[in-house]
Amino acid sequence: MQLFQSNHYAAFDPPKPSMDDKPTIFERQQVRNIFLKLDDTLWPFIERSGWDLHRHRQKSHYVSSVMLSIN
Repeated sequence: MQLFQSNHYAAFDPPKPSMDDKPTIFERQQVRNIFLKLDDTLWPFIERSGWDLHRHRQKSHYVSSVMLSIN
């Protein structure tokens, strides 16, 4: 199963890390969705393994925000 394609990696090519326009946010959302799919795929195995791992109580915090945050 291949989750990530070259366009997903390209979502983080310069200058996109410092951009916050709608197309760039959309690309980040696609990558976020794949990470969430990966989480859904792996989590049953993690639970069966008995590892002392815990998900964040809010799914929105499973992966980084798609919105740029500059302080």
